[in-house]
Amino acid sequence: MHKSNRIRIQYQEKQLLKEQYILGKFQRWAHFIQPADKIYRFRLLLFQIWILMALIFVSPIMNRIIKSKKTKNSYE
Repeated sequence: MHKSNRIRIQYQEKQLLKEQYILGKFQRWAHFIQPADKIYRFRLLLFQIWILMALIFVSPIMNRIIKSKKTKNSYE
């Protein structure tokens, strides 16, 4: 197996693990928010705050990663 294939497979495995982690988190929140529950609105508010905080903290990091990849590709 070529080195590039191994690297690609490792990258795909990492991406799959990240997706599984994120799906697990969202499933946990989905089970946490039950419409029949008495505190549904409060839980929904907590979920919205959690999503907002995730976007606030993740978007600058993703922006830096995207910019670094663009500059890296422009030198090649």
